[in-house]
Formats: sequence, structure tokens, C-alpha cells
Amino acid sequence: MQYVQGTIRWASRVNPQDLLRLYHSDAQGFRDMELVDQVGYAILSRVHDVIAATEAHYGRAACPVCGAIISHEEGNLEEILCCPCGFAMPWRDYFHSYQGKKLHYGGARPALDLYVRSFTIARSYEEKMRAIDALVHTFHYELQGRERFSRPVAANILYGKAGEILDTLNALAYSSSSTGGLECGLYRYENYRVGAAFSAASLDPVPVEARETYCLSTFTPEIYAPAQSVSFVRLIPLEK
Repeated sequence: MQYVQGTIRWASRVNPQDLLRLYHSDAQGFRDMELVDQVGYAILSRVHDVIAATEAHYGRAACPVCGAIISHEEGNLEEILCCPCGFAMPWRDYFHSYQGKKLHYGGARPALDLYVRSFTIARSYEEKMRAIDALVHTFHYELQGRERFSRPVAANILYGKAGEILDTLNALAYSSSSTGGLECGLYRYENYRVGAAFSAASLDPVPVEARETYCLSTFTPEIYAPAQSVSFVRLIPLEK
């Protein structure tokens, strides 16, 4: 979200073709830090704004100047949003700034939070690639009908119609030269559903030697990877 000359501007949806280029490059054995940053930060900006717009819609608007949360009455278009930093705007104008721009996370908030946390702490090319891959597999499973979010969040992050995005995700390249662990998201979402089974409350480094065991494990809400055998994140059960 940016505030330019009295107007709130939201991050655009990400071009799926950029994902294709990234995965194709990775499958060829290239570790292009510039490209992974381009794709990863574009996704991060969009994810941040999807979260911010949804929260604003439900009464918790982020100030576009300083980031402070401004509480307001849902549905009251005449209310004036005021922030201690000096920002002020009618809720009607704030609402219209994101209306119709597919800035809603549906039921996918846990998956988006997980991406924000994992990509933000990622430093190496491999860590960034795995963070992207985990979110991509969430989109893949959602579009295949295996995850029933209230609306297709993939089409709110990536540009295009749901069917077009699914075709792109199906075409993502993998090979023996791909970054190790990219298929891990596939196994994880097969056995441990986003939002229903785990919380991203703790993040740990990724021991390479533990990755294969972690990926192929079957998880339950009572069993999670030990702290020394985790990949992407340390999974913890939701509180009952």
C-alpha cells in the first residue's frame, strides 16, 4: 500500500509468467537471486495488501502513511478515518480505493501469514524459493478443489482467471537440478491442511539432512516435526 498525492495505491496482482520463468530457471540449475527477489517481493507486497484491505473492510484500517491501525465502524461510509500521524480520509474514499480489486483473503489467511513470515526471514536463494513454493502449492491444491477456501485466493494474488492460473501452476518446471525441498509443500498440504491443522506460530531453520524425512511424514494435530527436523516452518498444533 502506498499513499501518493492523497490517493491510496495497492500492489498489483503478480504475473504468473514470472513464476514460470523462476521455476524454469531453477530447474535448469540457475540460482538467480535477482529473479527470486523480484517474484518473492512482488508476491509479498500483494499478500500484505490483500491482508490490509480485508482487515480494513472488517473495521481495522491500516494508515497508509504510518501503518497504525485505525478502528472504524463497519459499513459507515461517512465516518472519517483519523490517525495521530495526521492522516485523515473519509471511509468512503478508503473503501473505494480497494473495491473491486480482488483484495480479499477469503479463508486463506493462515497460508498468507505463513508466507509473510517465512519469506521475510529468508536470506538465501534456497530459503526464498522454498517459501514461494509453499504458497504456490497452497494455490495449486486450492484450484484443484482440494482446499475449500471461501473464494479462490490464488486469483487474488496472481493475475488471471482461476483456470488460467491452474494451467500455469501445472506447467511449473521441476528437475533433479531444482532447489532441494521444493516438492515438500506438495507432501505437506496432502497431509496437513492449511488453517485447519496447523498454525505458523514458530519458524525454524531448515536442516538439509532432515528435509526428506520431514516431507514424507504424515502429520496429525498431535504430532509435529521435532525442532531439529523441520523444513520451512516448525509445525505446531492449533489450540483446542
